[in-house]
Amino acid sequence: MMHKIKQWTHGRYLWLRAIGSSVVGYLLDSIIFVLIAFSGLVSGKDLLVMIFAQYGAKMFLDFLPGTFFIYLVVALLRKLHSKKDALEKSSVL
Repeated sequence: MMHKIKQWTHGRYLWLRAIGSSVVGYLLDSIIFVLIAFSGLVSGKDLLVMIFAQYGAKMFLDFLPGTFFIYLVVALLRKLHSKKDALEKSSVL
């Protein structure tokens, strides 16, 4: 999902890719889990409530920390990559 969003945004808007893929992935995960775990045990209305409650909790817990974490990892990787490039350039000279 992140790759498709990256194509649509031409490599920009990392936050949109992170949140967009989470929105889709968490919804599918919540639906599949609740249906497998609770089908036949609770009513259809309760299944829907559980799906949306689980989905809401996942999204709430992911939006800020998840996006922050992705930006932190990308910044660290860019820093490491630039140090590697600098070392390679200095060893060539």
